[in-house]
Amino acid sequence: MIDETFKVKLEPITPTFVWSGEILVHKADYELIDGKLVIVDMNKAILKVGKLQDAFREEFAREVQGIKLVFPSATAPREVMMINQYLVPASSLKGLIRTAILNNLSKAKQKVYKEVYNKVRSNLNALIDPNSKFKTRPKDVGKPVEGLLKVKVPFGRGIFVYDAMSRLLIGEPKAKDVTLSLSKIKIVETVGNFRAEAYAITFDKGELEYEAKIVKPQNYGVHENLRNMDAVITKDAIIESLKEFSFLVLDKEKQRVKIAKGETEGLLKDYKQFLNSLKPESDCFPLKMGMFTGHHAKTVNVPSDIEQLRKEVLSKVYRNWDSSTVKLVEWN
Repeated sequence: MIDETFKVKLEPITPTFVWSGEILVHKADYELIDGKLVIVDMNKAILKVGKLQDAFREEFAREVQGIKLVFPSATAPREVMMINQYLVPASSLKGLIRTAILNNLSKAKQKVYKEVYNKVRSNLNALIDPNSKFKTRPKDVGKPVEGLLKVKVPFGRGIFVYDAMSRLLIGEPKAKDVTLSLSKIKIVETVGNFRAEAYAITFDKGELEYEAKIVKPQNYGVHENLRNMDAVITKDAIIESLKEFSFLVLDKEKQRVKIAKGETEGLLKDYKQFLNSLKPESDCFPLKMGMFTGHHAKTVNVPSDIEQLRKEVLSKVYRNWDSSTVKLVEWN
């Protein structure tokens, strides 16, 4: 049975990119023809042309949401990252909601969850300790926090992991008035001279509408401990969590660009002004989604000592990790 049903609408206020995992290669997947970059579907073209070059025609262009991937361009980049067929799939939205809910839980109950943060601290230290007995990967550092919505439950002769977020069901989005672009993303180190570029197909304008449902909890029986976990999966709790997470993400992003100096400060001038213009309004919250979002848009609020430790450790693990760089898109 369904406990609550509601809709979520997503509109990009800057180009948004959720990667499909596919890298497109020049002269194999696309070509520059008369000032247009044509990304082709070779399966459509291969039986209808005699030679490869003839395949790069607009009639054979690939499509996403019914939109042909043909873009005005003066040059052809060496590689282009392909966007997800759903633009922003339901799994990405659900992941954002999970992070927002965990952020609210961890912020409200830092003293209660002291043991959780001790585990996070141990995981961070294990990353750079060559003598550590624990084999920890960077992506596993936050698992103790993720566990706030999960619990092991005896079932028959075995044990399964109950995830409170499994009650939230989100269908793939319906797209309306979509505009896609070939975007150049500039990766700028906030304190330092690192610069890089990447090209991707981005979702620039339009609306995605998702239907969300929250399944009514079953009889808890002997597992009464699940009731408190389930209590945070409601429409109102999701709205409040997203709003709170919006404040956190904007604040952290402003802090990151504030420390830029010299040439970098000039590069980030327009971005600073843009950030200062954003704020949550009613039930509409500016948030970051996709591949080029930065570290703080994908993690939760933690005590200040752990945040500092995380910064020190990951700066050693990665030359340029998410927290030290900003991703900029040329956009009109």
